[in-house]
Amino acid sequence: MIKTLLKLLCLFMLGAIFHVRPIYAAGSTLSVEQLYNHIKDDPLKLRVFLRDFPKGGDLNNHLVGAIYAETWLKWAGEDGLCVSISKAKILPSPCGVVTHNEQPAQNLGKDLSAWSHMVAALSMRDFVPMVGDRSAHDHFFGTFTRFAAVEKHHQGDMLAKALQQAARDHVIYIEIAVSPALSAMINIEGRPKLEKKSDLSAVHEKLLPVLGSLTKLAQQDITEMEKQAHQKLHCGEKDEDPACQIEVRYLFQTSRNLPLISILTQLEVGYFLTKNDSRFVGVTLSGYEDDPEALDHYKLQMEMFHFLNGIYPAVNIVLPAGELTANLVSPENLTSHIRDAIDIAGAQRIGQAMDILHEDDSSSLLEKLADHNILVELNLTRNEKILNIRGNEHPFTIYRQSLVPVAFISDNEGILRSDLTEQYSLAAKQFRLNYGDLIKLSRVSLEYAFVPGKSLWVKHNLGHKVMSCNREIVSIKPSKKCASYLKQNQKAALEWRLELALKDFAKDEIHKSILSKAH
Repeated sequence: MIKTLLKLLCLFMLGAIFHVRPIYAAGSTLSVEQLYNHIKDDPLKLRVFLRDFPKGGDLNNHLVGAIYAETWLKWAGEDGLCVSISKAKILPSPCGVVTHNEQPAQNLGKDLSAWSHMVAALSMRDFVPMVGDRSAHDHFFGTFTRFAAVEKHHQGDMLAKALQQAARDHVIYIEIAVSPALSAMINIEGRPKLEKKSDLSAVHEKLLPVLGSLTKLAQQDITEMEKQAHQKLHCGEKDEDPACQIEVRYLFQTSRNLPLISILTQLEVGYFLTKNDSRFVGVTLSGYEDDPEALDHYKLQMEMFHFLNGIYPAVNIVLPAGELTANLVSPENLTSHIRDAIDIAGAQRIGQAMDILHEDDSSSLLEKLADHNILVELNLTRNEKILNIRGNEHPFTIYRQSLVPVAFISDNEGILRSDLTEQYSLAAKQFRLNYGDLIKLSRVSLEYAFVPGKSLWVKHNLGHKVMSCNREIVSIKPSKKCASYLKQNQKAALEWRLELALKDFAKDEIHKSILSKAH
């Protein structure tokens, strides 16, 4: 009874939590909240408004999926690679004999039909089934092999592109999912057998001798990638790209669709790096959850995380779970993936989580997500294009009503032909969000980022500053006490930076409104 009353009280307060007073308004001038209300039903004006809106953090950007099809084809041309039109794929070598079906990538722009075909093949643009596709779901997950031949020699280019897009989205912090030294990890010699939970300890012991060399290779890959990206962005130079100002961290990623031993090998390296290299802040999974082998081994994969949590404690975990529908899997596979990701693997953040209401005792699971402050990461474009879930069928409102923290991510923005701005725009339109809701979403994205240090806010109570800064007006020169706190806590410093950006954004929007009235 008490829990029910508390829940009702929280729901009653929801409006107050989401409401943001027009504190930046001056005199009779419209506040930024009123400006938003004025343009929110105009898609074009809403897009422009939200493009410039400060979005805090992007907590899951899959680097390999962040690149647009046109860019892959451009790089393939620069590398002298061949494109197979019939296979809808970039080949790993130059063309032998040039035919209508096999053309040099550098010539593809001269054939509009072939160019359009390949752009569609490498992305979700104007989806129609191609070779090997049965659905949009299959097409999305099939794209990764179609441009794989280009990845190896363009890691720095990829990072630079991802950061430039993040800058356009007005993001100040990003967590990028990467799989460095992948080939070395899936091709280690004398791979031990891994078939069940009881094998984990023995396999771990057999992996220890190669762990150091694999870790070194992964670090070298990241260092070289960053070096190349910084050169392209002119970081540290007078003409540096705005993307250089984004705080970057990495999630070590493995695919749930690899052999079990390859998954554990990568996770071992990922856990070790997260404990010993400050550039890495967590581990994650990728791949399609409804793959038959991934379904069969789901609990064992969760047990891998549980096992490694005992060896490398306090490593952050974000797991995509529940990206399933009754159309994709049988009923028994809809009942526990999200709960297992939390209870067995120990995930602090969950990705997508579309089947929440299909899980056993979903009400208690929602309570657990809220009570334990477990964030749900969402990409509305992905949910619609892959699972055909949008609007009233989407659990976004369920999560909000249950007080579960939610943040939008860019995910595989190149393949999806989307961006973080679109996620805010779709949410604003589909769920009738007010300006306070947008600010809360932006703040949440940093509050649940895997950034070291304490928060600017008291116990996740966004808008209520900690004692060291509680009487402060947001400015570039906080008091000595507050400045000291921000210096000691990187998360709080980023959150303060977001508050400054929100303040500046409000002033700029009001100024633009005044100028437009003057004309």
